[in-house]
Amino acid sequence: MSLVGTLVFEKYFFRVKNRVALVVIADNFDGSTKVRVISTASSEGIFFNFDWGAGDSFIGEVENILSKNIISEHNS
Repeated sequence: MSLVGTLVFEKYFFRVKNRVALVVIADNFDGSTKVRVISTASSEGIFFNFDWGAGDSFIGEVENILSKNIISEHNS
């Protein structure tokens, strides 16, 4: 039986008015579990609208949680 799970998270950093969202998709269509992590972030700046690395940091949290179970990594 193949299963798919989807989790969606959001953080808001009030001090710097920065928002980051994370989508985690896990499936086992071919017998092994694959996890995809997608992040997006933005700020409310007048001239600049970027995340100062918050998106990568949020992905790092998922990597740390799953680190003992990762067999291989593929970045795209």
